[in-house]
Amino acid sequence: MDQAKGNFKTNINRDKRPGDRKPVYNGRFVKPGTDEEYAFALFLGRGKDGKRFLSGPISRQPVNGSFDAQMDALLAAPADAVEPVEGQRSEYRLFLLDNEFKDVDVKEGVGERPNLWGRAQLAAGEAEIHLSVWEKDSRYQVNPHITKYLTGSAQYPLEKVAAVAAPAAKPKKKASERDGR
Repeated sequence: MDQAKGNFKTNINRDKRPGDRKPVYNGRFVKPGTDEEYAFALFLGRGKDGKRFLSGPISRQPVNGSFDAQMDALLAAPADAVEPVEGQRSEYRLFLLDNEFKDVDVKEGVGERPNLWGRAQLAAGEAEIHLSVWEKDSRYQVNPHITKYLTGSAQYPLEKVAAVAAPAAKPKKKASERDGR
Protein backbone atom coordinates (compact mmCIF):
# COMPACT_ATOMS: atom_id res chain seq x y z
CA MET A 1 0.00 0.00 0.00
CA ASP A 2 1.49 3.31 -1.08
CA GLN A 3 1.02 6.06 1.45
CA ALA A 4 1.14 9.71 0.47
CA LYS A 5 4.02 11.51 2.15
CA GLY A 6 5.24 15.04 2.46
CA ASN A 7 8.52 16.41 3.74
CA PHE A 8 9.51 18.50 6.76
CA LYS A 9 12.48 20.86 6.96
CA THR A 10 13.56 23.57 9.39
CA ASN A 11 16.13 26.29 9.34
CA ILE A 12 17.93 27.54 12.41
CA ASN A 13 16.77 30.99 13.50
CA ARG A 14 19.97 33.05 13.21
CA ASP A 15 18.70 35.70 15.60
CA LYS A 16 17.63 33.41 18.45
CA ARG A 17 19.45 34.03 21.73
CA PRO A 18 18.98 32.32 25.11
CA GLY A 19 16.05 33.81 27.00
CA ASP A 20 14.48 35.80 24.16
CA ARG A 21 10.98 35.11 22.81
CA LYS A 22 11.94 34.31 19.22
CA PRO A 23 11.31 30.91 17.62
CA VAL A 24 14.16 28.39 17.70
CA TYR A 25 13.36 27.17 14.18
CA ASN A 26 11.51 28.40 11.12
CA GLY A 27 10.53 25.85 8.54
CA ARG A 28 8.19 24.43 5.98
CA PHE A 29 6.42 21.16 5.44
CA VAL A 30 4.56 19.76 2.47
CA LYS A 31 1.04 18.48 3.09
CA PRO A 32 1.03 14.74 2.25
CA GLY A 33 -0.28 13.90 -1.22
CA THR A 34 -0.17 17.51 -2.42
CA ASP A 35 2.38 20.12 -3.39
CA GLU A 36 1.00 22.59 -0.81
CA GLU A 37 3.86 23.93 1.31
CA TYR A 38 3.07 25.48 4.71
CA ALA A 39 5.40 27.69 6.75
CA PHE A 40 5.72 27.33 10.52
CA ALA A 41 7.71 28.61 13.49
CA LEU A 42 8.77 26.40 16.41
CA PHE A 43 9.20 27.66 19.96
CA LEU A 44 10.82 25.66 22.75
CA GLY A 45 8.68 24.91 25.79
CA ARG A 46 8.52 22.67 28.85
CA GLY A 47 5.39 20.75 29.84
CA LYS A 48 3.92 20.33 33.31
CA ASP A 49 5.73 16.99 33.51
CA GLY A 50 9.08 18.73 32.92
CA LYS A 51 9.60 17.34 29.41
CA ARG A 52 10.58 19.69 26.63
CA PHE A 53 8.67 20.13 23.42
CA LEU A 54 8.64 22.28 20.30
CA SER A 55 5.37 23.94 19.28
CA GLY A 56 4.22 26.73 17.04
CA PRO A 57 1.80 28.20 14.53
CA ILE A 58 1.41 27.11 10.91
CA SER A 59 0.54 29.49 8.07
CA ARG A 60 -3.15 29.37 7.14
CA GLN A 61 -2.41 29.45 3.42
CA PRO A 62 0.16 27.46 1.46
CA VAL A 63 3.21 29.65 0.87
CA ASN A 64 3.45 28.34 -2.67
CA GLY A 65 -0.22 29.18 -3.38
CA SER A 66 -1.36 31.85 -5.78
CA PHE A 67 -0.84 35.51 -4.96
CA ASP A 68 -4.60 36.20 -5.14
CA ALA A 69 -5.45 33.38 -2.72
CA GLN A 70 -2.85 34.62 -0.23
CA MET A 71 -4.06 38.24 -0.42
CA ASP A 72 -7.73 37.20 -0.07
CA ALA A 73 -6.84 35.14 2.99
CA LEU A 74 -5.09 38.12 4.58
CA LEU A 75 -8.09 40.40 3.95
CA ALA A 76 -10.64 37.94 5.31
CA ALA A 77 -11.04 37.87 9.08
CA PRO A 78 -11.14 34.20 10.02
CA ALA A 79 -14.38 33.23 11.75
CA ASP A 80 -12.42 31.04 14.15
CA ALA A 81 -9.97 33.75 15.21
CA VAL A 82 -10.58 33.23 18.91
CA GLU A 83 -8.26 31.98 21.61
CA PRO A 84 -8.39 28.18 21.88
CA VAL A 85 -10.04 26.81 25.01
CA GLU A 86 -7.65 24.89 27.26
CA GLY A 87 -7.88 21.19 26.56
CA GLN A 88 -9.06 21.64 22.97
CA ARG A 89 -6.78 21.06 20.04
CA SER A 90 -5.91 24.13 18.07
CA GLU A 91 -5.93 24.11 14.32
CA TYR A 92 -3.01 25.48 12.33
CA ARG A 93 -0.59 24.31 15.05
CA LEU A 94 2.34 21.97 15.04
CA PHE A 95 4.06 20.26 17.97
CA LEU A 96 7.00 17.90 18.39
CA LEU A 97 7.96 15.72 21.37
CA ASP A 98 11.16 13.80 22.12
CA ASN A 99 11.01 10.17 21.01
CA GLU A 100 11.47 8.25 24.25
CA PHE A 101 11.73 4.97 22.32
CA LYS A 102 14.54 6.03 19.98
CA ASP A 103 17.07 3.53 21.35
CA VAL A 104 14.69 0.81 22.58
CA ASP A 105 14.92 -2.54 20.75
CA VAL A 106 16.33 -1.22 17.48
CA LYS A 107 15.99 -4.05 14.95
CA GLU A 108 18.52 -4.87 12.27
CA GLY A 109 17.62 -3.32 8.90
CA VAL A 110 14.78 -1.18 10.24
CA GLY A 111 16.69 2.08 10.05
CA GLU A 112 17.25 4.76 12.61
CA ARG A 113 14.22 5.86 14.59
CA PRO A 114 13.34 9.57 14.58
CA ASN A 115 14.52 11.89 17.34
CA LEU A 116 11.13 13.58 17.55
CA TRP A 117 7.51 12.63 16.87
CA GLY A 118 4.82 15.16 16.25
CA ARG A 119 1.50 16.21 14.84
CA ALA A 120 0.24 19.07 12.70
CA GLN A 121 -3.38 20.20 12.53
CA LEU A 122 -4.33 22.33 9.54
CA ALA A 123 -8.09 22.73 9.87
CA ALA A 124 -10.85 21.70 12.24
CA GLY A 125 -12.21 18.30 11.29
CA GLU A 126 -9.26 17.49 9.03
CA ALA A 127 -7.08 14.50 9.88
CA GLU A 128 -3.93 15.21 11.86
CA ILE A 129 -0.68 14.94 9.96
CA HIS A 130 1.89 12.73 11.69
CA LEU A 131 5.50 13.90 11.70
CA SER A 132 8.71 11.88 12.06
CA VAL A 133 11.69 14.17 12.56
CA TRP A 134 15.45 13.62 12.74
CA GLU A 135 18.03 16.12 13.97
CA LYS A 136 21.02 16.74 11.75
CA ASP A 137 24.25 18.67 12.26
CA SER A 138 24.26 22.05 10.58
CA ARG A 139 27.38 22.54 8.53
CA TYR A 140 27.02 26.34 8.50
CA GLN A 141 26.84 26.99 12.27
CA VAL A 142 24.88 30.22 11.80
CA ASN A 143 23.95 30.40 15.47
CA PRO A 144 26.40 29.31 18.20
CA HIS A 145 23.50 28.35 20.50
CA ILE A 146 21.76 26.01 18.03
CA THR A 147 23.87 23.53 16.07
CA LYS A 148 21.19 21.18 14.72
CA TYR A 149 18.48 21.52 12.12
CA LEU A 150 15.44 19.27 11.79
CA THR A 151 14.32 17.26 8.79
CA GLY A 152 11.79 14.50 8.30
CA SER A 153 8.57 13.31 6.76
CA ALA A 154 4.89 14.10 7.08
CA GLN A 155 2.09 11.60 6.49
CA TYR A 156 -1.49 10.87 7.40
CA PRO A 157 -2.01 7.89 9.73
CA LEU A 158 -2.72 4.57 8.05
CA GLU A 159 -6.35 3.58 7.93
CA LYS A 160 -7.34 0.80 10.26
CA VAL A 161 -7.09 -2.23 8.01
CA ALA A 162 -5.63 -4.39 10.77
CA ALA A 163 -9.13 -5.42 11.86
CA VAL A 164 -9.64 -7.21 8.54
CA ALA A 165 -6.37 -9.11 8.83
CA ALA A 166 -6.79 -9.98 12.52
CA PRO A 167 -8.50 -13.26 13.41
CA ALA A 168 -12.09 -12.92 14.53
CA ALA A 169 -12.65 -13.07 18.27
CA LYS A 170 -14.48 -16.14 19.55
CA PRO A 171 -17.97 -15.31 20.80
CA LYS A 172 -18.40 -15.61 24.54
CA LYS A 173 -20.55 -18.48 25.75
CA LYS A 174 -23.54 -17.84 27.94
CA ALA A 175 -23.38 -19.10 31.53
CA SER A 176 -25.96 -21.77 30.73
CA GLU A 177 -23.82 -23.10 27.85
CA ARG A 178 -20.66 -23.21 30.01
CA ASP A 179 -22.40 -25.12 32.79
CA GLY A 180 -23.80 -27.63 30.29
CA ARG A 181 -27.44 -26.74 30.92
